[in-house]
Amino acid sequence: MELQGIKGMWSLRSSTDDPFDTFLVVSFISETRILAMNIEDELEETEIEGFCSQVQTLFCHDAVFNQLVQVGFLTVLLINL
Repeated sequence: MELQGIKGMWSLRSSTDDPFDTFLVVSFISETRILAMNIEDELEETEIEGFCSQVQTLFCHDAVFNQLVQVGFLTVLLINL
């Protein structure tokens, strides 16, 4: 997959107990996209409720209790999965 203008990329798990990553977060200068593995093991664009996709993500990581952290220029979000 060729994507131009990528500023950051992170892999995330959908659950703390999952042995493998499920999501790929791709940050651009003015937006962030989330890709997820589907049942055919292909990446497709998806959304995570509470995740701010209209901004550039500076950092994103799994957190405890099935949560994730998203850091933007003006916000830090703790999102329940």
